[in-house]
Amino acid sequence: MRPSALTIMRRLDLRAAKAFGKPHESGGGEVALVVQNAFRDNCTEYAAAPQTSGKIIFNRSAFLTATMGF
Repeated sequence: MRPSALTIMRRLDLRAAKAFGKPHESGGGEVALVVQNAFRDNCTEYAAAPQTSGKIIFNRSAFLTATMGF
């Protein structure tokens, strides 16, 4: 494959978090919102496993995570 034929994948992931309590102590923790592929509806990504089209479409995803120390 020629270098000019390569496709560059660009993707932006964002994470906003808020800590509460004292870190690493009982009752402390964090709540976070993660957005993957924030500015594009889809992008192509190559995989080691063969696909029918040869590409995987990576859509925008959002996750809410929480951790808490006991």
